[in-house]
Amino acid sequence: MKYVKKLILFVLALVLFTSNTVFADAKLDSLKDKKKQMDEKVQNQESQIQGLNLQLDQVHQEIRDLDFKIMTSQDELDKINQQLLDLEESIAKNEENLAKAKEKLSSKEEDLNTRLREEYKNGSYVFLEILMDSSSISDMLKRLDVVTNILNQDRELLKFTNKQIAYIRDTENKLKEQKAEYKEKLAAEERKKAELEANNKKKLEFMAILQEDKVQAEAEYNEFVKLTQSLDAEIVKLEKELEEKRKAEEARRKAEEERRKAAGEVVRGSGQLSWPVPGYSSISSYYGYRVHPIFNTKKFHAGIDIPAPMGTPVKAAMSGIVIFSGWQGGYGNVVMISHGGDLVTVYAHNSSNKVSVGDYVDRGQTISLMGSTGFSTGSHSHFEVRINGSTVNPLAYL
Repeated sequence: MKYVKKLILFVLALVLFTSNTVFADAKLDSLKDKKKQMDEKVQNQESQIQGLNLQLDQVHQEIRDLDFKIMTSQDELDKINQQLLDLEESIAKNEENLAKAKEKLSSKEEDLNTRLREEYKNGSYVFLEILMDSSSISDMLKRLDVVTNILNQDRELLKFTNKQIAYIRDTENKLKEQKAEYKEKLAAEERKKAELEANNKKKLEFMAILQEDKVQAEAEYNEFVKLTQSLDAEIVKLEKELEEKRKAEEARRKAEEERRKAAGEVVRGSGQLSWPVPGYSSISSYYGYRVHPIFNTKKFHAGIDIPAPMGTPVKAAMSGIVIFSGWQGGYGNVVMISHGGDLVTVYAHNSSNKVSVGDYVDRGQTISLMGSTGFSTGSHSHFEVRINGSTVNPLAYL
């Protein structure tokens, strides 16, 4: 009755610990999922910030290029304005020359016209005066030539002055045409500069938006990092608590197992495997380090030893396929059964094996008879459980 009560208390404690552990494990898994999501958010935010930085660099470069183009355009405007000023000065000077030439022409024309009118009115008198004043025919001819030359020179001067006036007017027209061209060029350059400045303004506005986006993204990133760090701390705390609980439970189980060993009780585990020697529940040697009964040295014992009379049937702990049946050094006669999922059971020190490699056996089927072959001090069955080739405590599965 006392044994039943202890067993019930043990089961209740196990259930309570398991439920608490399952809850804690579920909470830990939930926290790890949240942490994973936050890590993804941090990573995405880092990518977004990196993208914004690239955009900012690009826009900043475009603004620098626009600034350079605006500066170049302003230099061109200054150059055109200076050319216009030079043209205005040239036009003003040309108009001054034209006025002087016209004044000179007007004066010459007036003098010439006066002389021509006088010559016309007093033509016979002048001829007579030249004739009377001349000392000889030769002198008279000379005087007539002088008068004629003066008149011819006046006419040539008038022609030259008219040509000068025509040239000045032509120059003035060309200068005005050039001025009109420069004004068009100036207007085009002003439009170009205005367009560059408008684009530059848009780029600056866009850059301001990007800066705001970056500030917001960095703020979100910092918040995500804080949450991640908080989750990290919570996970570490919970893992520590779980580890402490596991250690405490392991110590409690170990103490309970030692107590039950001392009391000669058989420890049961998950029940996945059935007991390999029905009717014989005592264990003479447990899984773990022990002093070897033959070599008298501390060695690791990879299974449990179940004593029983020679020839007692040994049963398959679970259905499976025989993968070995034969002699195995210190193990004596051995049977190994694969149960799938990398789970293998081993039955050693048999007096004889009743199955062969490749046989399919059912749970509870006799596979061998107990003996003391190999390194053994008495009739018993050495029972092992291997997962992925490594031994584990069989009591956790029985």
